[in-house]
Amino acid sequence: MTLGLIITAAGKGERFGSSDSKVLTLLLGKPVIVHTLEQFCTNNSISHCIITAAPGQELAIESAISKISAPFSIKIITGGQLRQESVQYAVKSLADEVSHVLIHDGARPTVSQDVIASLLSQQLNYDAVIPVISVTDTIKVVDGEGMVLNTLDRHCLRAVQTPQLFLVDVLKRVYEQGYEGEFTDEAMMVERYGVRVKTVVGDVNNIKLTYPTDLERLGFHMGV
Repeated sequence: MTLGLIITAAGKGERFGSSDSKVLTLLLGKPVIVHTLEQFCTNNSISHCIITAAPGQELAIESAISKISAPFSIKIITGGQLRQESVQYAVKSLADEVSHVLIHDGARPTVSQDVIASLLSQQLNYDAVIPVISVTDTIKVVDGEGMVLNTLDRHCLRAVQTPQLFLVDVLKRVYEQGYEGEFTDEAMMVERYGVRVKTVVGDVNNIKLTYPTDLERLGFHMGV
C-alpha cells in the first residue's frame, strides 16, 4: 500500500481579488503553498506528491517550494479550467504503485497532523474518507429571487474540509466511466457514483484562504 499526495494550486482565486495565484501570497514571510506543503513533510507514509499549477505559474510554484526538504518526490503539473480536471490530470500523473491518495487544497496551510492521522487511520476500512466540522449557522435554501424555500436541520449538516483520502482505483473508475457536471470536491463526485464516504472530525482552524481577510485569521492561528 503506497500513499500519494495531490495539492491543488491551479485555482483562479477570483474571490481573493488577485491576478496572481493566492497560494503564492506571502504569509509570515513565506508563500502559502510552502506552509501547506510543510504540513505533510513529516509524514513518511507519503511517497509521491503532485502539485497542480495554473498555466504560467508552474515555475513560480517550483521556485517557491525549492528549499523545502520533503521525504517524498514532488512533481508540478499544469492544471485544468476546473478543479476536477486538475485532479484528474494529477491522478493520471501518480506513480502506478500509489494505491491511496490524499487530495488537499493548496490554500489550506494550517491542516493539523491530527486530521491527517484520523484520515489515514481509516484508509483500510473505506474507499473515501473526508474531514468535516459541525455547522453552527442556520442554513436556509433560497430561490433565484432570494426567497426562502426551506430551512435545513443543521444538526445533520457538516462543512467539508481537505485533505480527503481516496482509493486511487475508485477515482480512476469514475474517470473511466465519464463523469458529468461540476463538482466542488472529489467526495461529491464519487458520491454520485454510489461510493460511500466516511467522515472524520475535522478542525475549525483548518482554514482555507478565500478572502484577503483570511490572511489575518491564518496568521492568528499560526501564532502571530
